[in-house]
Amino acid sequence: MEIRKLQYSISHIHILTFTDHIKPIIAPYFTYEPLEYGIDNENSLNQNVRLVFRKEGFIMQFNKEAAILLFEGDVQEVKRQNPIVNMFFDIYEKIKKIDGFIKIKNHAITTDAVKLLDKDEYALVLDKNKYLTNPFKNVHDFASVLEFKEEAKRYRLQFGNYEPKDIAKHNLLPLKVEYNDDLQKGVGLLAQLQIVEDVSTSNFSKFKGLINDAEDIYNRYL
Repeated sequence: MEIRKLQYSISHIHILTFTDHIKPIIAPYFTYEPLEYGIDNENSLNQNVRLVFRKEGFIMQFNKEAAILLFEGDVQEVKRQNPIVNMFFDIYEKIKKIDGFIKIKNHAITTDAVKLLDKDEYALVLDKNKYLTNPFKNVHDFASVLEFKEEAKRYRLQFGNYEPKDIAKHNLLPLKVEYNDDLQKGVGLLAQLQIVEDVSTSNFSKFKGLINDAEDIYNRYL
């Protein structure tokens, strides 16, 4: 399985003064080009700021209760501490200094992974993997779900067959990066894994640890 899209989030207790501070925090990063941005519910308690780095495959979102980093493409780019990932954590360190910030509640990662297979490989995988079961036999679209805990982490793994129609169903190509063009025609296996961990701090090392954890889970079950 290869991770094609991931979303990382850091959740914190609501910052009631978020709207007053977020624009000066992000303003210095507008020198980065090309950058697209959007602001929803501007000047309200529910204001949400988006920074879109379309060429690089990143979207950042910031609001009163979370910081979110979405990436589409080769996950190895993220694990190499891409400059945009550094930017995300720089911004979050400044958010933590806002008057009214209390504490982090947890961080979480949701990954979508695909393994493209030819027809014979696909049949063999379904036959030999005890976790991949299609009890209805003739149904072409199926999924299995596993939920479990390991130490301080909570996991939810859903997996089944993959077809190009799953691109829209699971929003696999939000930025339509070239790296994922092969998903337009291939078939195989699709999995989505969510990991949630209660933490008091978050940084690149902890983020990378969740990615490594996700890759380990995919190797273990699929």
